[in-house]
Amino acid sequence: MDEMGIDSAHLIGHDRGAVILENLCIISPDKALSYSRGSQVWNHYEPQWKKLAPKVLVGPPHSLMSSYHQIRLLLFAVIFLNKPIQLLSQGFLNKAKKAKKGTHLFDRYTHLKLTSQVAYKSYFNKFKQSLMQGSLIFEVENRNKFKDINIPIMQFQGEDEFKEAPNGVLISDQPYFGKYNLYKNEIEDIYPGAIHQSSGIVCQSQFITDKNTYKMIQTKVGSKFSRFCLIPESAHFNVIENPESCAAAVYNFINLENNNLKLKGENNVS
Repeated sequence: MDEMGIDSAHLIGHDRGAVILENLCIISPDKALSYSRGSQVWNHYEPQWKKLAPKVLVGPPHSLMSSYHQIRLLLFAVIFLNKPIQLLSQGFLNKAKKAKKGTHLFDRYTHLKLTSQVAYKSYFNKFKQSLMQGSLIFEVENRNKFKDINIPIMQFQGEDEFKEAPNGVLISDQPYFGKYNLYKNEIEDIYPGAIHQSSGIVCQSQFITDKNTYKMIQTKVGSKFSRFCLIPESAHFNVIENPESCAAAVYNFINLENNNLKLKGENNVS
């Protein structure tokens, strides 16, 4: 940013990219006008959840992902075999399997299914560097530093996280409700006590606002999040499964924060 002459910017990161930008916010908060983060755990994690693997995963298994051969095996298992979890939204899969060659949807689907296996070696070392920025528990503890930083934060999460797949496994690994809720201190619980969305517990829809291309869950009083957005027909890889809705959620959030900055500027002038 310094080399490009950018004093501050709206930051957008997904998964490991969100962790890298999170560290930027902590080290140089003046660089961030806002911070939109996708598919990344927040400030609640119970150590005993580690014992849930492989039946249930809550947060990514970083120790496995730091080895090239293990991460390839893990990606193959979750993307092709759907075990121990299904990483892709079933809604996305149903549409993508019918996509015609040459379409944007076909390209995104084959990227997730094939490029992640074939081309992974070329960018694994860069990916490994992002893994070295912290483990799951360290990341959760590190976010305590955000308490004293005044940066507007928006989370966007795949709506299909912790749905039940056709083979009975859970879709993805980052629940935003219920028993394993990683965001319990931030948003209202829309499936209180649930393990997954198909467990028979009625959705608390009064906490959900439909924004047409995406949805928002009501944040709690004192929440660090300014917004929490759900991206339809997507799970962990929401930026690939449903890029339009991700873009709309981020764009609207940035517009809101830009308007807030203008108002603050006018108040300062007056």
